[in-house]
Amino acid sequence: MKSRWLFLVVTLFLVGFFVTGLLGTSTAMTFIWPGYSILGLAGVFSIICLFRETHFRVPHFCFGAVFALLCYLLIRAADSPVAYFSREDAALLIVCFLCYSIFLTLFTEGRWRNAFLWTVVSLIGVNLILAMAQRLISPSIWLIPGYERTFTDRVGGLFNHPDHFAGFLALGIPLMLAMASFSKRGPYARTILVTLSIMSLAAIIASQSAIGMISAAVGIFTFGAISLFIIWPNLLPMVKTTLIGGFVALAVIGSTVVYVNRVGVSYHAKQQVLARDGEMALIPVWKSAAKQFLESPISGTGSRSFYFYSRYFRPAGDTGNLREAEFAHNEYLQMLGDYGIVGLVMILALLALHFGSGLRFIRAYSGFRPVNGPPVPQSDHLGLTMGAIGALTVIGTLCCFDFVMHLPLIATLAAILLAILACPDPMSTAHRKTKRNYLPGGSVLFINRATCFASGLAIAIFGVIFTQSEWQYEMARLSFQGDQRNYKHFRHLQFARRLDPKNPFVMSLSGHAHAAAVRSDMADAERVEALRKADEYFTASRVLYPQDIYSAIGHSAVLDALGRHDAAAERIAFARQWAPLYGNLMLAEAEHFLRIGDLASAEELYTSADKAPVLRDNRSIERGLQTIDDWRKMAATQNPGGTGSRTAETTIPLPDAKVKEVAVGAKAEKEDLRPKEEVKKEDAPKESP
Repeated sequence: MKSRWLFLVVTLFLVGFFVTGLLGTSTAMTFIWPGYSILGLAGVFSIICLFRETHFRVPHFCFGAVFALLCYLLIRAADSPVAYFSREDAALLIVCFLCYSIFLTLFTEGRWRNAFLWTVVSLIGVNLILAMAQRLISPSIWLIPGYERTFTDRVGGLFNHPDHFAGFLALGIPLMLAMASFSKRGPYARTILVTLSIMSLAAIIASQSAIGMISAAVGIFTFGAISLFIIWPNLLPMVKTTLIGGFVALAVIGSTVVYVNRVGVSYHAKQQVLARDGEMALIPVWKSAAKQFLESPISGTGSRSFYFYSRYFRPAGDTGNLREAEFAHNEYLQMLGDYGIVGLVMILALLALHFGSGLRFIRAYSGFRPVNGPPVPQSDHLGLTMGAIGALTVIGTLCCFDFVMHLPLIATLAAILLAILACPDPMSTAHRKTKRNYLPGGSVLFINRATCFASGLAIAIFGVIFTQSEWQYEMARLSFQGDQRNYKHFRHLQFARRLDPKNPFVMSLSGHAHAAAVRSDMADAERVEALRKADEYFTASRVLYPQDIYSAIGHSAVLDALGRHDAAAERIAFARQWAPLYGNLMLAEAEHFLRIGDLASAEELYTSADKAPVLRDNRSIERGLQTIDDWRKMAATQNPGGTGSRTAETTIPLPDAKVKEVAVGAKAEKEDLRPKEEVKKEDAPKESP
């Protein structure tokens, strides 16, 4: 019975990991909660193993480092300025710990580990098939019906961003090559693994991802270096001399080629790696992350706080980068900024312990020569350990240029690879005598199993809730974006608020929806009630996410429409403190002064917005300046002794009808007042028209 139950747990885990691999390829939480829920169920059902007798010995230092890091990060997440962001980080952390614990304690047999390997291989195959369809049919094809990839200039498979697609394939190459070279798999399995490795390399080149190519090269080099370390003592002297000569020749040729083409290499490095082909300049983003780190060097500023600190510390000379950076595009800087020196030191210590465990296991095979055949040891555990080291090296390289550890697929895969390194061969400790313990397997194993169950229970419960809330929110966003007056989004928003009252984006969209419902032909009482509800939701959004500049723009217009001009000015001024270079905020403040009739202040801010380096809306600026000209001409006509020039110090109180029109109608005309913040994930795919 217990063996059947174990089979159920392992199967659930692999299914959950596969679903996470299909849906967890972007940072959009809308799509990932179903995968989390299945993984949580695997953790819940693992309770049957709580008192299971075993001689398996959990690696104390490795598990202790993982458990300590989890506790620290969750404590810091609980103190994060924005609960919604910290919840996303905390959920991913718990899922990673769940994957680590289940794999460490339940995947103790070779057949289960092989099943995991083929699950990863299946995901690689799905990515390659979808990438081929994107190449031959349409580059916008994505897995979820009704959604399209936003990066349609290059293939991406299941991933929205081509660099993430290339990075995933790059980490799979050393894993598959290691299993093809050192495992006990048959010729058909080896052929499949080598073929997929070659296809993955070709797909990386086709994706034109410089970061993917660099990472793939690092992974292949790591695999080659470890392989050479193992078989070197078994090689003949002549072969050793030939290999050394060949390596030196390649190094000299490569160095010469790079030196001769140093100008071109430098240019391509800047354009394709640091500038991401004009998509985003990484150096200014990294400078913002460094300034965030200085705010709280020891413990960090809180989970995902770089999202709003990136606006606050955006360099003044950053005029070419129009995209917002939700992440630091460097996981080491992100860790320093969000969790401080303590967090980075703990994770580096964790990596050192796990890599040390894996390398010690590999060293035991150094010089081992089989009785028959080539001088290559054959072991599934050895191949998986070598592949894990190569794959983690690739992930470490990707972390220098991207936010891959915030992608659920790569983060959970990294956790499982660490579990492999923590215990490369679980049965190697089975023969050791263990002292009699009241808890089967010892206290550390009991803690592992207990926390695994608790983590699974939490993720399973919250997964069901947030799957519904995120879906309702997404339906509301699509409805509002398609037609602001069809009112279908109100029903979805009502469900989303009830299921997830801590989601500031739901509250902000509710505010935008009620403000957009105001019409010029409405009765005063009805209009005021709609504006009051919008103010209520915008206020709730501000409490949950004070630094949300897009919510502030809509809220300021609503407050002006309610006649609370001082509150409107304070709301937009606070938002400008968090994004001093953003033209859309200058424009919103200019419109505030225009609504109250202060033409001089409005004109000054329109002029500033026209020179803003970030999110500048020239059409709205010209329209606002033209409005000021028209009103001054009207004033000059009514008062011949005055002046109609644009620079005149004129304050004209607007009629109530004009205040209503500007406050309510402007947000439908200007892109920045639409629920732009609702598409809040940096690499999330868009919905198709």
